[in-house]
Amino acid sequence: MKIFKLFFKIVSRNKGVFFLYFVIFLSLVFLTTKVTKKDKVVEYTQAKIVIDDQDQTPLSQGLVDLYRMKDTVIDKTLTRQEMVDGAYQYEFDLGLVIPKGFSDSFYKGDQPSLEVVGNLYEKNQVLVQAQADQYLSLISVFQATQKDPLDADGEDYAIRQTLKIADSKPLGKILDEEGRNDAKAVAFIGPLGFMDYGILSMALSFLGIAIMEIEKDTVRKRIQMSGYSEVRTLGELLLASFLLMSVLWLFFLIALTIIEGSLDLYGRPQIRWALLSSFVHMLSATSLSLFCVYLLFQKRSFKFFQTIFTLLVAFASGVFIDRSFVDTRLHAMSSIFPTYWNIEAISDSVQSTRFGPDQVASFERSILVMVLMMAAYFVLTLILRRYRLRPQK
Repeated sequence: MKIFKLFFKIVSRNKGVFFLYFVIFLSLVFLTTKVTKKDKVVEYTQAKIVIDDQDQTPLSQGLVDLYRMKDTVIDKTLTRQEMVDGAYQYEFDLGLVIPKGFSDSFYKGDQPSLEVVGNLYEKNQVLVQAQADQYLSLISVFQATQKDPLDADGEDYAIRQTLKIADSKPLGKILDEEGRNDAKAVAFIGPLGFMDYGILSMALSFLGIAIMEIEKDTVRKRIQMSGYSEVRTLGELLLASFLLMSVLWLFFLIALTIIEGSLDLYGRPQIRWALLSSFVHMLSATSLSLFCVYLLFQKRSFKFFQTIFTLLVAFASGVFIDRSFVDTRLHAMSSIFPTYWNIEAISDSVQSTRFGPDQVASFERSILVMVLMMAAYFVLTLILRRYRLRPQK
């Protein structure tokens, strides 16, 4: 295990890099986390929202009427991009899109979701979600006691009675214990995206430092003279690389869990899918980093590449800014990197008012793509390493 030990010895000399990443990570977590603590009362504040009702059915229009009762609805017809701009300029809190097929999905027994546009980590997003859940739950009660499916008169009666009941409930009671957990889930998933980006950055840093040192001609000759075969050298390098990144991923996850106090959330499906996506992203990012190391293979050029590359991935994939602000061509180009697919799945989960089949499908698709990327970058790394280290004539 000489290569294995040498790898970690080289990495240990760069503890300062790790602490720098850790401090940056903690800063981002504390800046973005707005968790509802268990020992605090949830205070409701009316949200200023813009609604795009693409369904235009009695059920969706009843939901819009509910929001008019509970919140401040701004009567504007805006595109999704205009919603994003308005929310970030604080013209309103959130944009809400009721998708076409919302009513059909509900009456088929599915759980329709709404797309929330704007600051996705605001408490108001969870409150808006709680209102929609309350509205659909009451409609379901009327549906169960009347004709199934409801006819036009039955639907109109159910909607009118639901609005009366909803109007009679104090606003501060809408967000129940389940809603608080949803708020914590959103606050947990957001920093998880920052953590995954940090894993990619650290993989480039640590793997680049260690592998370029070990693969130097003088070091390789000493390794060969000690009787190490090429296969064993490669095996220990790969094992050390993936083990290092797995340990770092676990360390940052434990730190995030302690900060958020969110161990109880691990039983929730959206958290389990987000963690699985994060873990697969770590493996894929490690393969990508190995490929980049052998692609450049020069310390000076690699450091410059690392800085530009990580910033490009961060902004093009939507880690630090909403993807709506990114040029479509740049955003499409970033789809060749695993971070793009990981952030896409996380964003789909956070933007929806309910975690359902559509969000699960998004995670499944993203995880599958990242697994394929991991395999592709891994094979390319083996080919590129063989080319780089071939005997010179």
